[in-house]
Amino acid sequence: PLGNRQEFYNNHLSNCRQHYKSSLVMEKGHASTNIQGGNCDIYEYDRLLMNQRQPMSMQNYTKTGFLKTRAPDDVMELATKFWEE
Repeated sequence: PLGNRQEFYNNHLSNCRQHYKSSLVMEKGHASTNIQGGNCDIYEYDRLLMNQRQPMSMQNYTKTGFLKTRAPDDVMELATKFWEE
């Protein structure tokens, strides 16, 4: 149902490289040339590293990762009334 996700990903990076192949970018306060869209690869690499690191720093409140709280009585009353109709 989702199609070929690898092909979609590869096309995305290819289009990024093509679009930014000869642009100037701001890097740490100064302009630098984006050689052949290389910053697309650099930012993608950083995104993948973040995907690896970030989950380790997150705290799950339950086995499924949500904080359980009790809804206020008036909200529960409205929800129950709606559900029963």
